[in-house]
Amino acid sequence: MAEWSNVGIEAVFLALAGLTVQEKPSCVFVKGVTIGPDGKDTWVFNIDETLLSNFPYYQAYGFRSETFDEASFDGWAELAEAPVLPASLNLYSQLERLGFKIFC
Repeated sequence: MAEWSNVGIEAVFLALAGLTVQEKPSCVFVKGVTIGPDGKDTWVFNIDETLLSNFPYYQAYGFRSETFDEASFDGWAELAEAPVLPASLNLYSQLERLGFKIFC
C-alpha cells in the first residue's frame, strides 16, 4: 500500500456531497434482481467511506492541511461515532427489504 500524508481532496468532495459513487447504479441494478428461494442472495459492503463517513475526522484535522496521523485516525475510528452516509443507508434499506443477506 502506498504511503500518503494528506487527505485526498476526492474524499472531501464525496463527504460534502454525502454520496457514495456506487449508490445510484446499485439501486437500479438491485431493482432488476430476482431473489432466489435458497437464501444465498448476498450483498457485501465495505464500511469505511462506503457506509460510514470519516468527514468529521478529516474536518477536525484540516483536510489536506495537516499530515495524516494513523494512530489519531485509529483512535477516532474506535470511538464508533462515524455518521452513516444517507445514500448508502438508502441502498442498505432497499437491499434489506428485498431480502438480501448483508455483510459488512
